[in-house]
Amino acid sequence: MKRTKRPMSLVIFPLIYLAAPAAVIIQAAAVNMVPLSGPGSLFSRLGFLDALVLLCYPVSALAILSVRRAGWWIFIAASSWLIANNVAAFALNPLVSPLSTLLFDAALVAAAAMFFRRHAIAPYFNPRLRPWESPPRYRLDVSAAIAIDGAETPIRVVDLSRGGAFAVPLALPAPRVGTHGEFSLRVAGAAYRIPAAVVRRQAMPSGDTGYGIMFTGGRGLESVTEAMEASLRGLPLDPVPVGADQRASRRFSFMPAMTIEAAGPSASPTAASLDDLSRGGLAARVLSGDLEGEAAIAAGAAAVAVLEGRRALRLPGTVAWSHEEGGATRFGLRFGRLDRRSRTTLRRYLRFLRRVGAEERMPDPAAMEAVLEETLERSPYRAVAWFRRRLGLRS
Repeated sequence: MKRTKRPMSLVIFPLIYLAAPAAVIIQAAAVNMVPLSGPGSLFSRLGFLDALVLLCYPVSALAILSVRRAGWWIFIAASSWLIANNVAAFALNPLVSPLSTLLFDAALVAAAAMFFRRHAIAPYFNPRLRPWESPPRYRLDVSAAIAIDGAETPIRVVDLSRGGAFAVPLALPAPRVGTHGEFSLRVAGAAYRIPAAVVRRQAMPSGDTGYGIMFTGGRGLESVTEAMEASLRGLPLDPVPVGADQRASRRFSFMPAMTIEAAGPSASPTAASLDDLSRGGLAARVLSGDLEGEAAIAAGAAAVAVLEGRRALRLPGTVAWSHEEGGATRFGLRFGRLDRRSRTTLRRYLRFLRRVGAEERMPDPAAMEAVLEETLERSPYRAVAWFRRRLGLRS
């Protein structure tokens, strides 16, 4: 999935404003009938006010590019000053053409009006509406399917080995133990279809039911798992299989075990399920009903996420949000300052997820629309909305 890119309007308009001083200089030389170079050139006659006019354009370009609250106000103020300056130049200089003044001011008004539109103004007033600035968040699972007797069931792969997989069905019908079918998987950019059998059923701590799948033919995954082994070397997410999970071939877990604990030496860890991960934070849900653990993940609280494995990866941070969802407490953790080893391990883990084709989590459209409306109510767009309502138009 492609990452969200900066809107083209935030690239084209700054380029236009960066090129505008050249157009202004050429237009001024033509109006005043002076050369651009040599004795008596236009540049030898530039005053402080003229230099300020030329400076306004690159300042406006940088203000647009910043996509910050202050940048929006600077851009609008610079546009207003340029419009007023053009009107004053027309009034004081008889050589200035009314048509050129009208065209320049019309262009400046149109450019400013573009940044009063709903989806153009909102990112300047809320960083959540600037998705191109956020690091990609990867879902901690890989989608696949298993087809039995012609009925295909989508599944979420929890872990994978050369000999089989453990997965959770995402829809009915759920596979039955003892049945044979075909396991299909797309990983590392390649698609695989492998004869397989469902060999066991097991309840998971999250309340889901998982199924053990044994591959009964095909050798296509060997090269992929070898590449995964190289990618995973040194990462904290390759636990040693024990008990019912023991396998002859090495297992690659897409969903490492995780705990969350309040910051402090006496904190007790609470089991959690990791939903997605990025360079800046993660989203997860609490699996147990431990009150102490739930109190630790209240919004604004300091907490430490621990990814279990051969070497635990501790990720300290602050709980950005927390709410009840589906009988569990879901929360987001914004990472604080990580040590060098943790940053390196996290970067390698995210590279591994990209390699195996983990899906990038995109914002929920309904939730983002609510954020947009709330942001517009706290921005200068309120004045635009008021005028539109007065005119009977949709805001």
